[in-house]
Amino acid sequence: LRNIFCQILEGLLFMKECGYSHYDIKMENILLTQNGTVKLCDFGASKTQEEVIAMINGTNIKGSTLVEGTFSYNAPEMLLDIGSLDGEKVDTWALGLLLYQCAFFKNMIDLSRVKGQSIYAMYKTYVRDNFFLSRIHRNSNQDWDDIFLDASIRPINSKLKKLLRQMLCFVPFLRFGLAQTLESDFLQGVKMKNHAMIKELFFG
Repeated sequence: LRNIFCQILEGLLFMKECGYSHYDIKMENILLTQNGTVKLCDFGASKTQEEVIAMINGTNIKGSTLVEGTFSYNAPEMLLDIGSLDGEKVDTWALGLLLYQCAFFKNMIDLSRVKGQSIYAMYKTYVRDNFFLSRIHRNSNQDWDDIFLDASIRPINSKLKKLLRQMLCFVPFLRFGLAQTLESDFLQGVKMKNHAMIKELFFG
């Protein structure tokens, strides 16, 4: 799990160096070869920060919408329309949900029952009523204890718990970025790829 997760992070950091964020990280967009190499796919929602700013300012010329990707993995700031987005933090949120899903074999957030245009109006209510989102929003130690107790009856790695809390912070500027996530205690000791090998994540 840690090796796969690090490969995803390295790929997203490579995208960041190229000026892009993915904006649609989810299980279906992570491919795994027979030799264990991760490949990212589906870059239809990918954007530069300049493109996002243009969309917020209403000057976008590509006809894209600001909220794209998959609702269940969208960061809160995308669905609450707060007027500012950091693609790196959006990708980190989705990656945190993906890490939870891989670690505990269950989805943390399910927005499938909230469909259509009403999702924007309903999201604030959903934050209040959903077991996980309401606790992430409050962000107390007890709330996170409840989340992990629901995730598993077995003891959970303390470094994994700490990282998930840092990646799934409701406030974007307090949320971990990609580099911080890669340098976290949970991922220490995982062998890094060089940039030539990272290109395999896209072009191999």
